[in-house]
Amino acid sequence: GHHPVITANMLVANPDFEKIEKEQYSTYFYEPVASTYTRYFGDSHVLDLMRQGMSEGLFMPQSHGREHFNVQQWLKGLQAGDKDLHTAFRFGLCGIAPLAHPEQGNKMMVALKAETEEDKKFVRQAVDDGLRLFADLWGFPSRSFIAPCYTWDEGVEDVLRKHGVALVQGGRKQRINNVPTINHYTGERNNGLIYNIRNCNFEPATNEGGSSVGDLMAQTRNIFKRHKIATISVHRINFAGGIDESNRTRTLRLLDEYLTQLLKEYPDTEFLSSDKLAEIL
Repeated sequence: GHHPVITANMLVANPDFEKIEKEQYSTYFYEPVASTYTRYFGDSHVLDLMRQGMSEGLFMPQSHGREHFNVQQWLKGLQAGDKDLHTAFRFGLCGIAPLAHPEQGNKMMVALKAETEEDKKFVRQAVDDGLRLFADLWGFPSRSFIAPCYTWDEGVEDVLRKHGVALVQGGRKQRINNVPTINHYTGERNNGLIYNIRNCNFEPATNEGGSSVGDLMAQTRNIFKRHKIATISVHRINFAGGIDESNRTRTLRLLDEYLTQLLKEYPDTEFLSSDKLAEIL
């Protein structure tokens, strides 16, 4: 009786580039994502469409944090005059792959990496802000959380507990300062938190992990044979069509093919968003 549903793990803030530049990159300022939506490609109705999806049981926002880049590292790089960061900044981006070494990717993405006590304090405040902004935006608290790049520490979990988060999603290894460190499994408990592991990948836009219906079905069969929960990782880029509409069209077609085949092979499949999964676990 439940539709397939997307758990939209979302960030709730973006840098206020104008204010940051005025302060010569010494102080961080952010704006709520609702403010960004009003002028980004003119998509002022994005939140209305999200709420429509929620009312139809197709879409459920949950927290991914405040932003998906390491603010402290980013500001230090800007202050130091990093050319790649400044090029990205001019286009309203929080870092890009270095021109000289594009294979390295965007090193700024690990939002909750915190090596010093000052960094740890900043990160915990960012998570606190993110959960508060999420509740302000949607009118309810997030029951699940996934840390950017699967990187977080015990201090972050303390903040999650304070805000009533029940489910922590991630990979099989929790990263501490971006180093794979702690193994987790779905259903594992830790002082009021339950872990849920992403064990299937569907990334047609980037061809990472699983890009075809065949790949995703093989992963799903393997999980179901073990009587486990299939948690599928899929990123927004796969459904983005503002630059290349065929990207979105292709992913939607593949998703439809997957769901059709899934229900043919496993007609008793149940679909749940992360918050509902938390209640069952």
